[in-house]
Amino acid sequence: MKIDNDHCNGFPVNSARPTEPGGGISFRQQFDQALDAASTNGEPSAPVAATRTAAALAPLSGPPVDAHNAIKSFESFVDKLGAYQKRLADGRYSLKMLDQDLRGINAHCRHLERLTCDPLMDDALRNLLNEGLATARVEFERFGRGDYC
Repeated sequence: MKIDNDHCNGFPVNSARPTEPGGGISFRQQFDQALDAASTNGEPSAPVAATRTAAALAPLSGPPVDAHNAIKSFESFVDKLGAYQKRLADGRYSLKMLDQDLRGINAHCRHLERLTCDPLMDDALRNLLNEGLATARVEFERFGRGDYC
């Protein structure tokens, strides 16, 4: 089957290149002139050499993520989410107060996201943290959209 590029959804397509306004030279001509000028300069450009330090070549090493501290941080995060949920259900709290709660939760999220990026973290703990972060992201979206107004 041959595909014609002459028509798109029943509308003719103009395949001619547009002309430069005011009779100016095209970008391609300017680009070619710049390349010619650079090559006729006579001085070859210095090659780029990338060197690596010994620290960059060393394998990732370091203490594994302290699971106890990560779990404590996650528990604090869940507590903040629970308090936010209770305040959300209580009509006495304004949206400004809830916004402050979400800012605190967001700070916890950034901390937990840094923990999940650690390659030495246990996969089960990483999955648990990611689930909690997904829950918080949904709440950020709902609040930002104005679902609770």
